[in-house]
Amino acid sequence: MATRADEQPRLQGRVAVVTGGGRGLGLAITRLLAARGALVVIGSRNAGALAEAAAGLVDDGLNVHAVPCDVTRRDEVLALRDAALNFGGRVDIWVNNAGRAGVFGPVRRVPEDDFLATTDAIVRGTYHGSLAALDVMQRQGDGDLINLLGRGDDGPVANQAAYGSAKAWVRAFTGALAAEHRGSGVRVHAFNPGLVRTDLLGRVDAVRGYGSRLQRLVPVVGALGADPDEAALPLLKLIGSDRVEYRAAAPLPLLQRAGGNLLNRLRHREAPPLTITVTEVPDRATTLTD
Repeated sequence: MATRADEQPRLQGRVAVVTGGGRGLGLAITRLLAARGALVVIGSRNAGALAEAAAGLVDDGLNVHAVPCDVTRRDEVLALRDAALNFGGRVDIWVNNAGRAGVFGPVRRVPEDDFLATTDAIVRGTYHGSLAALDVMQRQGDGDLINLLGRGDDGPVANQAAYGSAKAWVRAFTGALAAEHRGSGVRVHAFNPGLVRTDLLGRVDAVRGYGSRLQRLVPVVGALGADPDEAALPLLKLIGSDRVEYRAAAPLPLLQRAGGNLLNRLRHREAPPLTITVTEVPDRATTLTD
């Protein structure tokens, strides 16, 4: 059953951190938490886009601060945490959202540096963020750590092995943290928002010959994907709860969303259907000889 707006938690006086909070789903999560009354500190490697996003939210009357942060660097994640402590004196909510999709294609043809950069951003970023948050929350005796799941967290995904396997790791890691902190007042959650239509899908990389496969996903994402603000909303169900995991969505809601998305477009109430620009990249150089 959906949670009504008046049943959702008010967050006045709470301090939240959202990594990757300057665009896409991260921006929607930031807007959601700030609109409920939280002071939100957002981090991203793209300092320019981050500052622009924060300025827009502040113009809307929301309490948001931007701190440039590369989540693969422990010192920068700690600086992000310390900024939240300086702004608000505590950390009540931490959302590890930052990551990257990586090049689409089979493992043996994806460039090695891209494969490792994708797993590094998701795995190391979640690890650094979790430790930074839990250190503070454990001292407070309270807090909600939320790690983002994604496609592949519950089984293998062909042609997205770096992303999918990293998200599977996040799910296992989050479950372990939840078990370790059960009963401490610190709650650890995994959040899978399902298929989301964001600008991150607008431009993707694929190995040669696989761009057409990505293009075939356009009608699927356009029909079944949720708007970022809609996808972010169930995250509120986790805050303050003992629920370890939220996953969207069951087959019936997906079909209902497909019909609603189509109807909205027919009524000209929504942006044009999703388009994807695919850039094909060179294959990984082989290290084997015949």
